[in-house]
Amino acid sequence: TIVCGITLGLYSFIGAGAVVTKDVPDYGLVLGNPGKLTGFMSRHGHKLKFDDSNHAICPESNYLYERVGEEVRCLDLAEDKSLPKELSVGWKTYHEFS
Repeated sequence: TIVCGITLGLYSFIGAGAVVTKDVPDYGLVLGNPGKLTGFMSRHGHKLKFDDSNHAICPESNYLYERVGEEVRCLDLAEDKSLPKELSVGWKTYHEFS
């Protein structure tokens, strides 16, 4: 459930049954009731695991992401650009990533 007036950032993910009462940043992952920011996701839907330098790599696209506070951006492709054709469809199964 998304409460009126809430802004969902680009490529954000909302878990099933979550009640979103606050704005969600780009790439944000919100879970629970009330919804809480629990992490960040790549454009391909993989949870990003940031290292000590606040960088993460999507295991599917190999795109590099950077976290600054509660903001994340992709360093390899501008947020307003579409994925290249060769990356617009997944090529690995879920089990290959887990």
